[in-house]
Order: sequence, then structure tokens, then C-alpha cells
Amino acid sequence: MADPGDTAAADALPQGWVTLGERRWWTPWAGVQWFLLVLVAVNVMQIAWFLTRLFDVSFTGGLAAAIVVPIVVVVATVLVRAHRWPVAAVSLRSDSLRSGARTVSLAAVDAAQVGVVRRRGRPSIVTLRLSAGKAARAEVVLRDHRGRALDDDRRLVLVEALHRSSVAVPVSPDDPTGRFTRLNFPAHLDGDAAVAMALDPGAADALLEPRRLYQR
Repeated sequence: MADPGDTAAADALPQGWVTLGERRWWTPWAGVQWFLLVLVAVNVMQIAWFLTRLFDVSFTGGLAAAIVVPIVVVVATVLVRAHRWPVAAVSLRSDSLRSGARTVSLAAVDAAQVGVVRRRGRPSIVTLRLSAGKAARAEVVLRDHRGRALDDDRRLVLVEALHRSSVAVPVSPDDPTGRFTRLNFPAHLDGDAAVAMALDPGAADALLEPRRLYQR
């Protein structure tokens, strides 16, 4: 049975639909290093030169055609990401999670995965991916590209939503005792760990360190 104090605290939170974080179109490339961008630029120049020789066009025309390719890749990546992992929205009043056009009950949410985009000299971008089997998948931006965490209301709504969920770490049939769970599912969290991550996104960096995965 829920504690009356906890129920009262939950009732004081926003009850309508609350979008949990914001995502920019360039987030997937936030951790890209400058030398990789230089490499892409060099490749674009090489492709442009190849097109001028192949189709006997001006270098300007070849360059324009070569630039179209990475633009198409960028647009396709943004669209696929937005479709596959929409930004999560939660309604405590209806006990629901919204993922794009899909809505599921919070109790149906059974998995949480933490994601980290590391950036040299700047705070990592931290996300929490929630899923309800194959019915719905959604992403929460715990810390954005500016190092900002969710504001108090959104963070507490997320915490309450996680308390109402069925989040658990998957169990491998080849590891029934769970001894190698961290190796099999390194990014997955149980309910308590997901709540802790929501309250302190900075813990994600340490959680996903390779050496930590081998600790029993």
C-alpha cells in the first residue's frame, strides 16, 4: 500500500502530460571529434573530384553533389532516431507514458537503459531509454548538451513514473543466477538504479566505465 505522504507528494506534481527533456537534431553527433569532421571534409572533396572525372562536370557541380550525400545521411539519422526513440511524455493522472503516437500504462514499462554521449572537456549527454516490450519505446534526456539536468518538476515526475513502472534488468536464459548480468546487459538498470540515475545523471559516466562491468 502506498504511503499517504508519498501519495500526497505525487498529487502535488504536475498531473497533465509532461515532456521529459528536450532533444536537438544534432545530438547524435555531439560527441564527434574535430579530426573526424576533417576526415569527412576530405572525403567529400575526394568524392567531388571523382564525380567531376566520372561525369565530366565542373568541380563546383561535383562538390554540390558530394555535399548532398552527408546531408541525406544526417536527415535520415534524425528521422530514424525520432521515430525509433521519441522523447517521452508522462501523465501521472492517467498513469501513462506517451511515445510518439503510442500510449501505454506506466505499469507496462519494463525496461530502462542509460545512454551516454561523451564529449571531451564538456559534460556528457545522458539519456534514459524506457520501453514497454514491443509496444512502445521512448527516451528521456536526463542531461542535455549544455550540461543541464531536468528541472525539479520534470525530474520528480520521472521518478514517480519509475516508481509506478515495472522496470527490471533482463535475465539471460544462459545466466539464470544473474552473475554476468552487468556483462550481458551493461546499460540496463533496475527500478532503483533508474530512479537514482534520474536524480543524479552524473553517475552514468562511472556506471558505464568498462572496468566497472567486470566487478562482481
